Amino acid sequence: MGDDTTLVLTGIDNYQMWKIRILAKLRAVGAGRIVTGQETRPLPTTTVYPPVNGTTIEAWDLRAEKAHGILVEHVSDAIALKFTDCTSAQELYQAITKEYEQTNTTVLAFYTWISLANTHWDGTSSIVDHIGCLLADHHRLTSLKKPMDDEFLAYTLLNSLPSDSRWDTFRTTILSAIPLGQSLTFSDVDARIHAEVARNASSSISESALKASGSTPKQSGKKHCSQHGFNDSHTTDECRVLKSKQDKADGKRKKKKKRTDAHKVVEHSDSDSDMASHLCTRGLNVLFSEHGGRVHLRDRTHIMAATVKRGLYHLEVDPLPRKDQAMLAVDINLLHRRFAHISVDRLRCMVSKGQLKGINTLTGEPKFCEPCAMGKMHKLPFKSRTGNRATRPLQFIHSDVGGMVNPSRQGFRYWITFLDEHNRFLWVLFMKHKSEAQDTYNRWKADVQAYFQEE
Repeated sequence: MGDDTTLVLTGIDNYQMWKIRILAKLRAVGAGRIVTGQETRPLPTTTVYPPVNGTTIEAWDLRAEKAHGILVEHVSDAIALKFTDCTSAQELYQAITKEYEQTNTTVLAFYTWISLANTHWDGTSSIVDHIGCLLADHHRLTSLKKPMDDEFLAYTLLNSLPSDSRWDTFRTTILSAIPLGQSLTFSDVDARIHAEVARNASSSISESALKASGSTPKQSGKKHCSQHGFNDSHTTDECRVLKSKQDKADGKRKKKKKRTDAHKVVEHSDSDSDMASHLCTRGLNVLFSEHGGRVHLRDRTHIMAATVKRGLYHLEVDPLPRKDQAMLAVDINLLHRRFAHISVDRLRCMVSKGQLKGINTLTGEPKFCEPCAMGKMHKLPFKSRTGNRATRPLQFIHSDVGGMVNPSRQGFRYWITFLDEHNRFLWVLFMKHKSEAQDTYNRWKADVQAYFQEE
């Protein structure tokens, strides 16, 4: 088989996509019309131009052989063995299409419709990806000659929206606005959903945008000065008029105020209260703008700055450690866990050599560490299975029951699975109560025995 596993035909499940991609690959090498029968092997003749000679026929044979090789390379081993009698590319392609287009399409269409009906949007992921999944299942049904009505597809899209008050109101509005005598279309619902998602997204960020903008309106490409308004030359910090006024006011002061260290203000301020008010009460000037914030003394000595991130001001400062809070001695078991459970001897060596900044003493005695013991455990490999394996469908069935989860719209809280060991086909059935497992199994057994004609 080829390296491109996405093109390998394994069964009816991936036949539709395989057909699309294999035809594209055959057309790329000039053999697409050969396998479909639209281009037949030319016969030698001199009555047409250009004349058909041995070179032309040999080139056609090479393309046909290459097409046959591509088809064999992109089917599973079981399918290749099944159609060994098909020696030409056209015979092999027609045999495969006849096998999968005229049989088993009803089963695939049924499970595709189930997948389409059970698709739901959680309200947080991409709405484009969600609608794309619905359309993919719809196109698959169309390719199986089981197309879905456009109005029913629109109802399916509405049903896949989240079940909350906002989207329930949206559904009611859509259904109530349908004019009398007209049908709901998928394109209308698609457009309305995209508009609603965009409106909700804009309203959710309006509050943070308002905090970031403040009470001063923004103007693109403009600088703002509290004295001169929006301009192209300077900001409030760069305004010469304000600087001269500030210098004159400072010169008239008779008493010189004591300078305040910024780290003391930050250290003694309450983290739950307003930081700006603490800075102002301790003789500091605080300035906030759309580009960031600054804190300086009365003589315009710069203390600290702040940057705007997602509508909030973040101070560009590092906390200063206090000597009375320095961790000079640490328990060896705590340090063992902090350093990802390295050996105790290595920790003691690092501390003795002064490689751990701020730690010069280890206290306590090493205790039993359960994660270390579990990490060193080993388990012998499982023995290879020597028993009999299934040689036909329904010979060995593996089953399991799962739950309980939040009930679905139909009230289902449990599920039961049946796995056929022969073909690895999986059935998943839902139950409202765990006691329904036996009845569910009996119904499933009757259905599959009728389908496979097994007793």
